[in-house]
Amino acid sequence: MVQVHQLATPHSPTPTANSGDQTMEPKSSADATVNPKQDTQHSSAFTHLAEMLTVAMDWPKNAQNFQQQIDQLTKEKDLLVKENDRLVLGHHQLEEKNNQHTEGNKQLAKENGQLKEQLATVNEQPNTPETQKLIDRLTIENGQLKEAREAAIEQFKAQPIVQGMINKLVEEKKN
Repeated sequence: MVQVHQLATPHSPTPTANSGDQTMEPKSSADATVNPKQDTQHSSAFTHLAEMLTVAMDWPKNAQNFQQQIDQLTKEKDLLVKENDRLVLGHHQLEEKNNQHTEGNKQLAKENGQLKEQLATVNEQPNTPETQKLIDRLTIENGQLKEAREAAIEQFKAQPIVQGMINKLVEEKKN
């Protein structure tokens, strides 16, 4: 006779006799005992094993799905890295422009300060004969330019076409 150790599995078709030699002889109905707690445990273990078997059988499909997810996430990561690199480059360019503007502002502030100093120096100096001569010459030139402008305006107004336009505008304003 073959000796078999009885395992608690839900696959056992019938309980076997538990004699001293542990043969495969079925127990009689009277000898079989019902243990609901053990049956529940066996059922739970069977369910767990069935779930594990289902997962194990789906492993190639799950592995393929996981690989696809990994590939997709890798592509997304690569795109994000490229976008980040682009943004970092843009940020560096903005920083460089900002530094250039800051330097430009400092230069303008320096030049502004120098001009203020020059203006203060000029304002502190008394009217020298050279300065007064320059002022007088500019005043004369300004007066001459005003006279020339007024003469040009009068000549322009004296032209028959312009005189006709002026008369027409005056008439329209009256009406």
